Amino acid sequence: MSRLAVIVPVYNVEKLLPRCLDSILAQTYRDFTLILVNDGSTDGSGKICDGYAEKDERIRVIHKENGGVSSARNEGIELQKKLDNDLIAFVDSDDYIDPKMYGTMISALDKSGADIAVCLWSYLHTDGAVYNPENDEKISFPEETLSGRVFLEKYLYSSPYNNGLAIAAWNKVFRKPLFDSLRFFGRYAEDDRICTKIFTPTAAVQTINRSFYYYCENSASITKSVFSKNRLNMLSLIIDRANDLKDSPNLCRHTLALFCDLTMEYYVRPEMKGNEQLFDAYIKEFRKILKEKQADLSKRTRKRAKVFALSPHVYRFLIGLRRLVKK
Repeated sequence: MSRLAVIVPVYNVEKLLPRCLDSILAQTYRDFTLILVNDGSTDGSGKICDGYAEKDERIRVIHKENGGVSSARNEGIELQKKLDNDLIAFVDSDDYIDPKMYGTMISALDKSGADIAVCLWSYLHTDGAVYNPENDEKISFPEETLSGRVFLEKYLYSSPYNNGLAIAAWNKVFRKPLFDSLRFFGRYAEDDRICTKIFTPTAAVQTINRSFYYYCENSASITKSVFSKNRLNMLSLIIDRANDLKDSPNLCRHTLALFCDLTMEYYVRPEMKGNEQLFDAYIKEFRKILKEKQADLSKRTRKRAKVFALSPHVYRFLIGLRRLVKK
C-alpha cells in the first residue's frame, strides 16, 4: 500500500524526463506510487519510462495515443482509483521537485487535517537563472489553514505569481476523494477549472511557505509559447471560471474584469487581424458583461470597454494610433 499516487503526463521530453523522474524518486518520503502516462510520444520518452519501471517497482507506466495533458492526467487518475492511496499529486515531465516536497506537505496535511496542501514554486529560466519566491520580500505566504474560497480570495488575483500558485495542479497534494467525480479537460490552461472547482468553501487548504516545485521554462510548451489563436480558448475558460465562482461575488467580479481586459488585449494582436470572426461570441459576451456588470469594472477598464463595445475596429485603430505616437 502506498499513501501517495504521483501522476506524471509524458510527451516528447526525452532530454528532460530523467531529471524529473530522478527528483521524484529522490524523495525523502518513500511511500508512493509513481504513475507515468506516455501520451503518444514520438521520441524516446516511452522507452525511458519503461526503463525506470524495470528498476523500481513503485512505477507504473501507461502508454496511450496522444490526447493532451488533461487526457493523460485523467488516465493516471483512473489507474490510481484501483490503488490503496489516499493522496494524489501531479508533476509535469519537464519540471522537477525538491527531495523534501512530499514529506513536508503530507506531514502538514496530517497535522492540519486539511484537504489540500499548497507550496510555493520556483521558476527556472532557459538561461539557468532561478527565481525563488522565498527570496522575494514582495511574496507573502504565511503558513495557515484556510477554506478553499478564502484561499482563492487571497491569492488568485493578487499577483501573476500568486495566480499560478492558486490554479496550478503541480504544487499541491490533494486528498483522493476530491477527484471522485472531477476530471481535467481542455488542452490549454487545463489546471484552471479543476482548481476553481476543488477550492470550494468547504475544502480546507494548508499553505506551506517553502518553494519545493521547480517550474521550468520550455519554449515547446503551449502555455509558454508566443500568442496563438488557440489561446482564445482562455476567454471561454475565464467565463466558465466566473460561473464556477458565482458563490464568491468578489472573485466573480475580478474574473469578469479579467475577461474584458483579455478580450481587448487579444483583439488588437497583429495576428488576429483578418480573423475577427473568431471574436463574435466573445464580443457578444463582452457587451453583456459591460451592460450588466459595468460598476464592477475599474474606471480605466470601463472607459476602454465602452469604446471597444461600441466598435472593436475603432478601438484597435485608436490603440494603434497611440502606439505610433509613443514611438
